[in-house]
Order: sequence, then structure tokens, then C-alpha cells
Amino acid sequence: RSVMDAASPFDHSKWALGLGQNGPRWREMRRICNSELLTPRRLDSLRGLREQKVQELLRHVREACQGGQAVNVGECSMTTALNSISNTLFSQDTMGLGSDSVTEFRALSLDLAIALGSPNISDFFPLLKYIDPQGIRRRAEVCIKRFYELLDEIIEKRNTLYSTSKVGKKGDFLDVLLELSTKPGSEFKKECVKPLLL
Repeated sequence: RSVMDAASPFDHSKWALGLGQNGPRWREMRRICNSELLTPRRLDSLRGLREQKVQELLRHVREACQGGQAVNVGECSMTTALNSISNTLFSQDTMGLGSDSVTEFRALSLDLAIALGSPNISDFFPLLKYIDPQGIRRRAEVCIKRFYELLDEIIEKRNTLYSTSKVGKKGDFLDVLLELSTKPGSEFKKECVKPLLL
């Protein structure tokens, strides 16, 4: 599979499961996802979280209807989906239902999706990738860099939380990935955590 030029900043395509080349590293990451992250038992354990996010959505819609306010169904659906995913990954909401402000996380998600989904002339004519005529790689690089900074903050908070207190592990995907990256003899390295979360 060819690697999109927009996915090349920070060697993101080398570590990302959805964009990586089929090879030993990609197969190892896929095996880890299948055996550690996406098991039926783990997904079933997160069922209550998904139900909670849907209940929050229904509560928000009910309150808006009782108050005679319009509901932006697309915005609410996007918020619920992003919060469900972010809670599964690292146990925190990224947006609030009903808030008018567009959070940085949502804006970055949309910008990166647009950058990776846009047709890029550099993908068809590789010689042009050095000049990036459409600026798509630069746009994706800014998004990926900021995402990595946000994920670094989340990982640092999690490591600080566990090192300073006796708080039990949350059991989310981040905990599993951090545990795998520190396991002796594991081929899964810390560099893999952020691209896999992204």
C-alpha cells in the first residue's frame, strides 16, 4: 500500500496501524490490537461507558426540547462519538454537549481528516512531494504535531497520577499500551503509543 505524503510527518505512517506498510512492525501492532485492545472481553467491559455517552446525548436533547431550543443533531452526534472514543482511549471527554465553543481536539480531528482525505498531487507525482505544492503535508504536520503534544500531556498526567498516588489503573487503551511499552522484552515501544492513539 502506498503511503500518503500527508501521513509522512514525524514518521507517523511508519507507526500508525491504518497507514503503515504491511511488514513485521505492522503485523506486531495489529497482533497487539487484536489480542490486547480489541478483544470481545475488553469491548464488553466498555459497554457501560458507551451507554452512558448515549444517555448524556439523550438527556441533552430532552433538556433542549423542554427549553424550546434547536438541537444541532450533527454536532451532538460528533460530540458523542468523539467523547466515546476518547473515553475508550484515555478515560476523559474531549468536548462538552451543548457547548458553543469548538474544542481544539475536535478542530484538530477535522483538520487532520481533511488533510488526509484531500487528493494530493504529490501522491501521484512523487517528485513534487519535496515542494508540497498544495500545502497538505504542512497542514497535516501541524495537526499531527499538536495532537502529539496533547497526547504527551495526557500520558504525562497519567504517569504522574500513577507514580504519586495509589490510584488503580483505569483499564483504558492508554493503560494497556503503556503497560505493553514498559514490559521487558516487548517489541512494542513507547514511540508506538501516540501514533496508535491518533
